[in-house]
Amino acid sequence: MPTAMGFFENTSRVRSAVGYRMGYLAKLIEYCMNWHELAEAIRPYHEIITALSTVVIAVLTIVLAYVAWRQTRDARILQRAYLM
Repeated sequence: MPTAMGFFENTSRVRSAVGYRMGYLAKLIEYCMNWHELAEAIRPYHEIITALSTVVIAVLTIVLAYVAWRQTRDARILQRAYLM
């Protein structure tokens, strides 16, 4: 039984379908076919990647809270200046 991956395993089919070297769509299809290789390569490091991603999200959350606090403070200052 043919699979979807089996259809795109041979990139020469994709090249001939595009009609010139390898177009952007053909490259995208080729990269999508090989995503599992990337997943297998980073699998041993997934805990480290998750931890670093969590730290980045936490830092960005703190920065966003600081910006919101500054914006609220500036809005109050401007509101007072407008009322006077």
